[in-house]
Amino acid sequence: MELSVINGKALSVNDAVFGREFNQDLVHQVVVA
Repeated sequence: MELSVINGKALSVNDAVFGREFNQDLVHQVVVA
C-alpha cells in the first residue's frame, strides 16, 4: 500500500499493518493516549 503525504512523495507501508478497515475505537485510543 502507498500513502500520499504532504510533500507529494508516496510512502510505502506494510499492508499487514495499514491494510485494515477503519476502527473508530482504536483511533480514539491512539489520539487520547
